[in-house]
Amino acid sequence: MSKELEGYGAPGLTTYAIIKRRGGTFWDGSEFVAYATADRSLYAVNMTELGTASGIYDADFPPAITDSGSYAFIVYQSTTGSVSEGDNYAGGGTVDWTGSGAASAGVGAMSGSDFYDYLLRTFKRDDKTTEVYEAITDTIRDLRLRYHFDEATEDSVTTDSITTAGDFKLDIESDMGLLLGVTLQDGTSARPLTTRTKQQFDALYPDINVSSETGYPAHYCLYAGAIYIGPKPDKTDYTYRLSQSTRGGTVTSSTASVPFTAVDRELVKHGVLSRLFVMVESPELASVHEGLYEKRYEINKRRERFNKGEGPFSVLPMGM
Repeated sequence: MSKELEGYGAPGLTTYAIIKRRGGTFWDGSEFVAYATADRSLYAVNMTELGTASGIYDADFPPAITDSGSYAFIVYQSTTGSVSEGDNYAGGGTVDWTGSGAASAGVGAMSGSDFYDYLLRTFKRDDKTTEVYEAITDTIRDLRLRYHFDEATEDSVTTDSITTAGDFKLDIESDMGLLLGVTLQDGTSARPLTTRTKQQFDALYPDINVSSETGYPAHYCLYAGAIYIGPKPDKTDYTYRLSQSTRGGTVTSSTASVPFTAVDRELVKHGVLSRLFVMVESPELASVHEGLYEKRYEINKRRERFNKGEGPFSVLPMGM
C-alpha cells in the first residue's frame, strides 16, 4: 500500500514531515496546536528511506488524525540527526484525508470538508464558510432539478399510500425534486402509467371526486402536493413505484458524500463558484464560472443520453 507522505533528497539522512492544517496549526502527535520553536520535535513524523540509498522517503499519514479535510505536509532533512529549525527542505504536498484514509483522486464522491478545501483553492476566501456551504447546497439542488438520470434519480416504492377504497391520491415524498414516472405493479405484472396535466386529467375523469366508479389505473397527474391516479383504483393493494429525482438535504462539512462530485467535481465547482463570485461582487468571474458550469452540464447530459442509446456523444470545447 502506498504511503501518503513522501519527500526526496540526499540518501542516508534523517528525514521527517510536519503536518499543517488550515488556520496555521500543526500536528504534535495528539492534537493540532500553534507552532512553537521549542516543540518542533513533537511535530516530526519520521520518514523511512526506500531501498538502501534511493533518496526517496515516505511515511504514513498519522492515523490518529480522524477529521476529514485537506492537510499540507512539509518534508525536511536533518544533517545532524536531530529535529531543529534550519533543517533542509526536502519536498511537501497536500493530502486529502477522509478521516481514515487518503481520498483517491477522481474516484468516489468527495466529503463536505474535502470539497470545501477543493473550492478554496480557487475561491481563496476562508472567511465565507457558511456562504460556501450554502452555495454548494444550492448548486446540488439545481443539478437535481436539471438531471433526469444518473445519481440524481432513485427508485422508491410506495406500498401503503392508498389504503382506503375510493381514494385516488398518493402522497409525494417530502424530498421529491422531479417526478419522472409512475409504474403500477400488480402482483407479478407491471405497467407504466401515462402522465397527464391536471386539465387533461379532469377531462378524462370529470366526476372522480363524486363518483364511486373504479377501474384499472391508467393515468396520473401531479397536483396540489399529491399524485392523482385515474381511474379511481379498483383495489387497495396495488404497488406504485415512483421514479424521481430528489432535492437532497443541506451540505455541511460532515456530509459524507457530496452529490455529483463522483460524476464530475468540476461541474459542481463551477456552479458553486459562479454563485460565490456573484455574492462577493465579482461579476466577470461569476460569468466565467457560470459559462463553464453550463458547458460541463451539457457534456454530462450528452454522456448520459449516449449511455441510454439516445444519440451520439460529442464533447464541447472547454476553452474560455
